[in-house]
Formats: sequence, C-alpha cells, structure tokens
Amino acid sequence: MRRDFDRRQKANAVRKKVEYSKRLNENRIRVLQAREDAVQALLRDAQASLLSLSLNTAEYSRLMLSLIVEGMHKLGESPALIRCREIDVPLVESLMPQVEAAYRAAHGREAPNVRLDTANPLPPPPRNAEEQSSGERVFCSGGVIVTSSDGSIECTNTLDDRLRIAYMGNLPALRGMFDT
Repeated sequence: MRRDFDRRQKANAVRKKVEYSKRLNENRIRVLQAREDAVQALLRDAQASLLSLSLNTAEYSRLMLSLIVEGMHKLGESPALIRCREIDVPLVESLMPQVEAAYRAAHGREAPNVRLDTANPLPPPPRNAEEQSSGERVFCSGGVIVTSSDGSIECTNTLDDRLRIAYMGNLPALRGMFDT
C-alpha cells in the first residue's frame, strides 16, 4: 500500500509540474505574440507614413534629390541610370538639372553622367493601406534605384528598402520596447 501511495504521489507531482510548465509556455507564447503584433503595428504605421511622405510634394522633392545624389555617390559609376516609379518620372526629370549642382556641392567633384530609365519603372504605390499590409501585390512607396549602365551594379534607395534596413537593424531594440 505504501509503494502504491508513493507511486501515485510521484505521478501527481509530475502531472502538476507538467501542467505548470504547459501554462508557463502558453503565457510565454501569448507575450511573444503580443510583442510581435505590436512591432508589426509599428511597422505598418511607418509604411503608412512613408506613403503619406510621397504625397507631400515639396518634402518629397527634396528627399528625391538627396536619394539620387546619395545613390550616384554610392554607385560610383558613370554613366548611371535612375529608375523611379512612373508617377515620379516628371519629378525626377525636373530634378535632373539640380542633381549635378547638388552632387558637386556635396562631393566636391563633377557628377557622373546620369539618365532616367523609363523602360524599367519601379512598381506603383499601393492603392490603400489594406493593400499595403496584405502583401498581395508588389509596390513601391517612393525613392529611386541607381544602376550602372549595364545594370550589373545597383544601389537601391527606395523608401521601402530603407525602412526594411532600419527595421532589421533596430528589431532587437523594438522588441525590447515591448518587454514587460
């Protein structure tokens, strides 16, 4: 009888430990899921901000000029091609005279030869926030891609890629913000 009692007591203790561990893991999973949901909401808000930035003509124009000059400098190739969204073609064309002066002012040397690549535009912007977060269609919130003339070297300076780089670089800190 004593052995039977000890066996049942041990089995009961094991069952309690298993249940405790199961509840603890379920709570950890809930916390991790809530943290991931908060980080994803933050990312969606940032994507929406990027989309609204491209609608502010003056600010977006200054940003595009900076992105083009930076892309040309990083690429370091002449001649270079600039790819942008179809809706940004008139803006980029209007910025081309300013690009050379801005490049010369920023880097102290003559700007490489660049031309606009209208044959290979970047994807259009998302039509709405739902489309942006669904991932059903490839889109571009703005920015440029500067490539070498043969397309073998590419400097991606789109707003979406810059956000992705910032997100991945700051992911540990973002997750830490939502720890309890």
